[in-house]
Amino acid sequence: MGQRHQAFLIRRFRTGKVYTVASLHHQWLYGRGPLTATAAFCRSLAASSTEVTAALLAFEATASPKDIEEFSAGKVPFIDLLFTTAFGSMSLKELQDPHDGDNNDGVSIIDISDIRNPRYCFVNIHHIEGCMGDAVPVNLPLSAEMYVRAYYPQLDLLAQFNSSKLKNNTIVEEYVLKAIEGLAPYKMLTLDDLEEAWP
Repeated sequence: MGQRHQAFLIRRFRTGKVYTVASLHHQWLYGRGPLTATAAFCRSLAASSTEVTAALLAFEATASPKDIEEFSAGKVPFIDLLFTTAFGSMSLKELQDPHDGDNNDGVSIIDISDIRNPRYCFVNIHHIEGCMGDAVPVNLPLSAEMYVRAYYPQLDLLAQFNSSKLKNNTIVEEYVLKAIEGLAPYKMLTLDDLEEAWP
């Protein structure tokens, strides 16, 4: 049971390759939740950019290429703390590939190669369980709006089917728009970025 969602942090290291820095599993995260968690992480990353950069540089200064390739949770605890706090999950996993987890509500992916300018996307891995989930493309980067609209269709579309609940949905729409706006300052990852991280 659950609305299972995974989140991944990726980073380009000095070797030039992109690796998974951390991943986590959340048993109940869907709809607006992944958007607000991703935005919260990006804001905390910016607020702590000096500390995060120092922690990553300290790791890279002493790490062998094999250490970087086998990067896992716990190697830079400060990042793990920011990540788990933002996503409300202490369930760090050793997932290297988004397709490895038990998933029915997609994944969040955040690139922290540039600490001050993180990039993000969401990906529908198999099927998103929102009311419009069948319309969401699989294995392609999704914007905040594309992802969240699988759960909360735009009001004009919703009005065609059920106008009696439109008043309540107007209130929900305000929260949806706020969640989308939370990620407006950040650029999206591209399909090429994802293919580089997971060839």
